[in-house]
Amino acid sequence: MQAVQISVNNGDLDPRDAVLTVFNGCPFPRRGVISCYVDMPDGMGYEAFSVQSPDGAYLGRLQLKEQFEAGTLVRNLQDISIELRSKRVLCHVETDEIPAFGYKTYHLVRESRFAHCPGALAPESNVLENEHLRVRFNSDGTLDITHKPTGHVFSGLHYLEDTGETGHTWIHMEPDENETITSHGFPCAITLEEAGPLLARMRVDYHMQIPIGLQDELTVEFREAEMNHTRRRSERQEMIVTSRFTLRAGAKRLDVVTTFDNQCRNHRLRVVFPTRLDCDRTDAEAAFDVIPRDIHVKPGNAYYGRPNPQYPMHRFVDMSGKRMGFAVINNSGLREYEAMDQQDRPLAITLMRAFTYRNCPIFGRWEVYPDMDLAQCIGSHECSYALYPHEGDWSNGVFEETEDMNVPLEAAQAGPHEGALPKAMSFLELDAPNVQLTALKRSEDRARSYVVRLFNPTAKSVNARMKLFKNIRCAWFTNLDEERGEAIQPKGDTLLFKVGKKKIVTIEFELQ
Repeated sequence: MQAVQISVNNGDLDPRDAVLTVFNGCPFPRRGVISCYVDMPDGMGYEAFSVQSPDGAYLGRLQLKEQFEAGTLVRNLQDISIELRSKRVLCHVETDEIPAFGYKTYHLVRESRFAHCPGALAPESNVLENEHLRVRFNSDGTLDITHKPTGHVFSGLHYLEDTGETGHTWIHMEPDENETITSHGFPCAITLEEAGPLLARMRVDYHMQIPIGLQDELTVEFREAEMNHTRRRSERQEMIVTSRFTLRAGAKRLDVVTTFDNQCRNHRLRVVFPTRLDCDRTDAEAAFDVIPRDIHVKPGNAYYGRPNPQYPMHRFVDMSGKRMGFAVINNSGLREYEAMDQQDRPLAITLMRAFTYRNCPIFGRWEVYPDMDLAQCIGSHECSYALYPHEGDWSNGVFEETEDMNVPLEAAQAGPHEGALPKAMSFLELDAPNVQLTALKRSEDRARSYVVRLFNPTAKSVNARMKLFKNIRCAWFTNLDEERGEAIQPKGDTLLFKVGKKKIVTIEFELQ
């Protein structure tokens, strides 16, 4: 970002002016509401500002969060460092379309005062609402989300479940005399933290009473799977789980950040979403693929006749019925989910699993070492994820929302300077539904070449179009070792090619 920013030509501005450059790290154009800090340096004539495109055709809506005095240390390698005093503004800015895998620069225009931006995304008590979603917070801390384009309601979402844990690094197991606790029935507090036309945030505090550990500590050096006759202790400790739900203008998903301080041992904490969808399958992102898995375990499956398994995911898991689907997207390392084989089809996401043992797969031996105490996950935790109701299955926008959450629009403030790049630019744009870009880099062996890697997780071949920022001299398909294969004939700055179903494609190209 810094290398691009210093190359953008803003030499047409006054030396006292400032710009805000918004970067898009995804290979498709997008717009949105970004949250950023903007400095108004002392002596530069800024009392307030508006965010405008260079030609003045676009005036971005602005929602202020807070203002305060701040100092920025400016380092000078040839002289002493100095402090730049300014008034710092934390604000939410609505952008127009930012070019794919590129950037766009906005001017921070001086104003006598900040413009009033009417409206609010919290139209009534315990409700967040925008063009696409209406979210009602119930007294027990659960949510009812209405997908406004279809009117479909997902009710009773986002309750917490805590259960005993006697498993090991690979597998969850419960005590023979287990006790499963949910947030239903415990006190909760619902607080509106921020409400404006661009962003609104609701906080829910769940006050749960959790057993402090197991009745009979599993501390034997080696343990077999059948040595599991224990129960959760009767002594309880309060665990306050705080979830902040953020809805932005134009957003099709609800963003969530959940925090808690764990002081209990041998337990698993999950967040549960009763989807009530008519489905018998989940679809979860994996390495270079999306994996379908049955919810009802059928004969022939390794888990048949055993407790319903937990499965891995990368950044999302999706459940889809005949008409509607529901995806949970994450960008914080949440890697385990379970689709419970129950009538209301709950989808559970593991937030934390505190356990004692590790398992040696060669000998099937359960082992305990002193450093394994860290696996009890004592301390503070923060998990971020998003809820995305949608029509159809995962191929209808789930990857786009996943990319948007994991590679958000980023803003950087700068002063005017000369440069070789225009005020808006796309370096690469990929037009290929659900085909994912996983790498863009220099070739390992050829200094003039670049390499791009993509994969198609769908069951159909996809015709792809990749447009670059300058004309292409030549291009080839390669294998993963970057050994050249079939040549691709470029058309100016564009490559047209096909990505087969469930295929990884690597392309090497040279620019003119």
